[in-house]
Amino acid sequence: MPFLGTEHGYSSGIHGSYGAGSDLNAGLADVRSTIILLGEGFKLDIAFYIADWCQSANSTTQDYFGYYWNLNPNIKFGTDKIGPKPAAPAYAAMTYLLDGTTTVGPLTNLGATQLGYHFTRAGKTILAVWDYSANTTMNVPVSAATAKVCDWMGNCRTAASNAGTLTLKVGVAPQYVIF
Repeated sequence: MPFLGTEHGYSSGIHGSYGAGSDLNAGLADVRSTIILLGEGFKLDIAFYIADWCQSANSTTQDYFGYYWNLNPNIKFGTDKIGPKPAAPAYAAMTYLLDGTTTVGPLTNLGATQLGYHFTRAGKTILAVWDYSANTTMNVPVSAATAKVCDWMGNCRTAASNAGTLTLKVGVAPQYVIF
C-alpha cells in the first residue's frame, strides 16, 4: 500500500515555530521533511499551504504557513497577490532534482546528526544530504570521477571525487549530489 503525505508544514513569521525572521528556518524544515518522507518511501507529499492566511488584521498570535506571503490582507484565504518565501525556490529546486526518482533509502555510515537519502532516476544517482545540528564534513560514496553538487536553492557546481569518495561540508540546508 503506498504511503501519501497529505499535509505538513511549519509556521513562520514573528510568532511561528521558529520565532521572528523564521522564514528561512521554516523553509528548511519543510523541505527536509519532504525529503525524509520521500526517502522513506512515501509516493507523494503535500506541504501546507500555498499562501498564508490572515486570522485577523489585529492578531498578535498570527501563525504563517505556506510557500508564499499573502500580500492582500483583505482576502484571508486564496489570495490574489503573493510573494515568495525561501521555501518556494527551495521546493522548486527539490522538485526539479528529485521528481520521478525512486528511493533506495537512507544513507548509512553518517555522523550522529547527519542525514541523507539515496534516489535513482534513469541510471543516475541523486543523494540528498545535510546535517540538522551543525556544520560538519561528510564523506559521500560516488561511482564517478566528478559529481554535480547542488545547494538547496538549485545552484550547482562540479566537484571531483577522490578514489570514489566525495568530501562535502554540510549544514542545515540540504545538498544534492548527482552522478
